Amino acid sequence: MKMGRSFTLGVFIQLQLLLFHFHYIWGVDINNRRLTVKNLAMCKGTENSPMVWYDIALTRNEKTKELEFSLKVNVTEEVSQAFSMTFTFLKCDAAGNPDSCEYLLRDYKKNEICKYFKMDKNQAWSVFFQYLDRPLRCPLSGIYKLVKCPMKTDSLKYIPFSDALWKMRFKGFDQGKLISCVDLELQIVSSTKRGFVG
Repeated sequence: MKMGRSFTLGVFIQLQLLLFHFHYIWGVDINNRRLTVKNLAMCKGTENSPMVWYDIALTRNEKTKELEFSLKVNVTEEVSQAFSMTFTFLKCDAAGNPDSCEYLLRDYKKNEICKYFKMDKNQAWSVFFQYLDRPLRCPLSGIYKLVKCPMKTDSLKYIPFSDALWKMRFKGFDQGKLISCVDLELQIVSSTKRGFVG
């Protein structure tokens, strides 16, 4: 399975926006499929990294009835224009049997992440920028706040994920130094196979 560069980054940001605030099992129905977060957290041993996510809150807008979320990212060491990321996607069957797992991406590296921060219109991640308290531009430093960002599930209808348990790892680097690491495990199961959902 080949994934384009912009698709990979777009999927990552959409999943982060939709899912990052959940540290417990949570699910949403999308097009007769159930997407369940089984695990989402900073990678073990990286909780004190130079880029830390915290103060995550989920609320419901009384007017629109949409879910909204807020979070903060604290960048304690300045992140330069050399900000890069790696993506690892491991696909298992929906029950998570270890023998069924295969890598679709393994340490796929994407350089020049900073340039995507300037592409803040008509992109999969555009909504993210609208709710930040200040522009996201490199070099990064200090605290960034995402305030009451609406949670849109419609765009996820088009992500070509089949029934499976996905184990993903996203790492951020600055000049080769690890500055952030997130593990995400999610299960996608069609309505006819709901017995797998934990």
